[in-house]
Amino acid sequence: MVEGRYYPGTFVLEMEKEFYEEMLYSSFSYEEMATFVHEYIHYLQDISTVYALTLYQHRAKLLQLNLAVAQREKVVKIPISLEKCGIPNVYAKTEELSFYEGDKLEKKIHHINEIQIGNEEILDEILKEYSDCKNVKIPAILIYYDDKDIPTTFGARYIMESMAYLIEKNCFGADTRKKEFPYNVCEIICEKIYPELLLYPQCIVGLCEIALMYEHSGVAFCLILLELKKKKFDSLNIISYLENLINCNIKKLEEINVSLVKNIDFLFPPVSLVKNIDFLFPPNLKYMDVPNEYIKTIFRCGLEYRKKNHLFITNMFFEKDPLNCIKTWMEYFPTPMFFDKKKQLYGNNDEIIKLLIPLALLEYFEYPKNGCSLFEYCKDSKMKNANEDVCKKEPWKQCLNNEICPLAWYFVRFDLENKKFEIVK
Repeated sequence: MVEGRYYPGTFVLEMEKEFYEEMLYSSFSYEEMATFVHEYIHYLQDISTVYALTLYQHRAKLLQLNLAVAQREKVVKIPISLEKCGIPNVYAKTEELSFYEGDKLEKKIHHINEIQIGNEEILDEILKEYSDCKNVKIPAILIYYDDKDIPTTFGARYIMESMAYLIEKNCFGADTRKKEFPYNVCEIICEKIYPELLLYPQCIVGLCEIALMYEHSGVAFCLILLELKKKKFDSLNIISYLENLINCNIKKLEEINVSLVKNIDFLFPPVSLVKNIDFLFPPNLKYMDVPNEYIKTIFRCGLEYRKKNHLFITNMFFEKDPLNCIKTWMEYFPTPMFFDKKKQLYGNNDEIIKLLIPLALLEYFEYPKNGCSLFEYCKDSKMKNANEDVCKKEPWKQCLNNEICPLAWYFVRFDLENKKFEIVK
């Protein structure tokens, strides 16, 4: 197996392969191509689905709250306690998003005991504390396996991995996995609820794709699956049905089952994606104009393509040469950042690498003991002042240099350059 990684919300793809200029697809072995496709599918999920946009906007809000707390404090104690931000629903929203993501076990299993569609009682109680809504009920898909008493929660992570695996296996010849989390989870659920669907991997992929068009993807997947079982469609009719769901907008999903999920609007009021991008990549901040426009272009392309080509990822199954789909998308969509096994950025675009700065800042506020996560990239770049002692222990001190690093631009932009910082043990 060739290892690969995709980092949601960063548009970064890494592979254990050495990239070089003017590299052709023919230079990939079939294992490398399967891995590349798997990670590239994650990129497509990241720029064209409701779930991914929700996650992206949530991160923007979290960074905003962290910076707001830091600006108010004389001594900034990190990790920052968001309870100090004055917004009572931060904890509830964070728990809600974490629940929608679901678990991500990476292990082989022996057998499935039971798959339950029930209620997430703990999250129900959390949400009640921060809302005027009565009888809040959040549905949950719980998978009990290997005689475990504590189930794994089925959510968007499992769906994204299962979808990418089914494509790399059926369209690009990747090795078969069996009873392996997260890659086989959607097949496992189909086997338990509607086993006939296992004959049609394209239908399972289509089901994954439509499920990601709703933020509570795990419940959407299972309820649509139950509806397909009831209708007993053949494979072509299933694809047609799923296409119609997207075509008729997300409201059509609620006609399948009223309890699909309630959109909890009382937690953050909706904020436009453009405003969140402008916060993460301030257009008036040094060197941020290119990343700002780049991100806006990525989402604009993804959403416009989705509107015109509904289940466009699933439709790869109906092409004689699926690689042509990848080539078409590589030409149409802005290219994600590719890092090879040496952590070298393919294409060496120093402007695009700055896309990682906001997430690095958020990670630092949440996990300060790890230091700045960009150090490994900066030390091999043109950054003259990359210093392991500073970057890994006290990255805010970069503000004191004559030529400050990209992370320090954010400290200066948000009036944190003269703050005292203290890492809480």
